Amino acid sequence: MKKFIKFFVVSIMILPFALSGETTSNYGETSVGSVAVTAVPATPATPKSVTLFPSPLSAGATGSSVTDLQTMLKTDPNIYPEGLVTGYYGQLTESAVKRLQQKYGIPVTGVIDQDTIQVIYPTSLSLAIISPNGGEVWDKNRIQTILWKSSVSPITTLKHSTPVTTPGATNGSAPATTVMPEPAPPIVRPFFTQVSLTLIKDSNPNLKYHIGTADVYQSSYSWKIPAFIPEAKDYRVRISAGGEVPCLYRMEAQGTTQNSMIAPHPCPMAYPQHSASDTSDATFAITGTGNGGGTDPEVVAKMKAVITEMEQTLNNLLKQIQSLKSLLGNL
Repeated sequence: MKKFIKFFVVSIMILPFALSGETTSNYGETSVGSVAVTAVPATPATPKSVTLFPSPLSAGATGSSVTDLQTMLKTDPNIYPEGLVTGYYGQLTESAVKRLQQKYGIPVTGVIDQDTIQVIYPTSLSLAIISPNGGEVWDKNRIQTILWKSSVSPITTLKHSTPVTTPGATNGSAPATTVMPEPAPPIVRPFFTQVSLTLIKDSNPNLKYHIGTADVYQSSYSWKIPAFIPEAKDYRVRISAGGEVPCLYRMEAQGTTQNSMIAPHPCPMAYPQHSASDTSDATFAITGTGNGGGTDPEVVAKMKAVITEMEQTLNNLLKQIQSLKSLLGNL
């Protein structure tokens, strides 16, 4: 597999925003009412240091990184019940971050610091494409299934892993004291587990198509290949985590779709390389016109229109026949 297990810096520009107080009304942040893959029960390890922002993200910040953060937070109504995506880091966003931090047992600061970053993204992730993985011929008139396998370690934090004993005074006036380890919070999976699926073409690296996002634990994705995807024999599918995945996830939620292999999604160019990815070992082919898919809503709509036109034509013919019969009866 072409594995790119990288834990790179996410350089997302955050615009400074100086305010003396919270002005949520200006930014819309008001308080208004297939195969399943499970986490690998590996021995919890100390999360690796990964920098996702040039500086801690906190109240008052604005920009695309805040928008993506809010999009991720709203996936859990218990964490972010308001679910507002405004691009402004206000009081509601700060409260959501505090709930997230409390859930994972890390310092409750309301700031997206390095401790918080470790629990948002999977920092110990392995991905592998199963299908298509070389030699397949996919017909655009059929619904295809992309398959992958993954290993995502659970997240846990421990402030003390072993008892800490402080020696007493040498003269015996003060006894030795032992500080027991703090209870470990429940082992839970990473908060944001979405991955992106991308169609790429060996003969032209500039041609890329965002297929969609999916939960990494789901391990499969059903895909109706769009008619505009050219027929060719040198396609591969890439699965990726991190990078621009939160942005792509947000674009899908907003209904933004990619209608060609040339026009990419409008995600900021500043997004980094993915934290983990894998690509089909060898190429596969895409054939067919894509106009015969009975489950395609556009195709169904066109077929219904043709049937309606045929019915109208048939009714007109029947009326003409009836008129001719009446005329003959009067002769």
